[in-house]
Amino acid sequence: YFFEMFIEDLPMWGYVGDIEDEDEILGEVEGQSHTYLFPHLHFKLGYNKNQIVSAAVTTERDRRVDITNVNKPTPVQFSYSVEYFEDDLPWRMRMTRYA
Repeated sequence: YFFEMFIEDLPMWGYVGDIEDEDEILGEVEGQSHTYLFPHLHFKLGYNKNQIVSAAVTTERDRRVDITNVNKPTPVQFSYSVEYFEDDLPWRMRMTRYA
């Protein structure tokens, strides 16, 4: 499962979770299937002067939470981190990375 977010009209795509050992298209399970949630998002935002010109989001696989057992409540703590970096891309050219 994935999501889409925007900052300054720049799209970012990331994963909400993952299903392991299951072919979702064919509906086939290989052994014990597991459903995972990615509770941490890491945003990388590039800026030029005072304007955001690039954006990306990633998840951390090693921080995933197993939510396979729907009969047992699973506490999940959501978090995010942000990394800013200087980017020499002019603001008017920021959409060219998506073309």
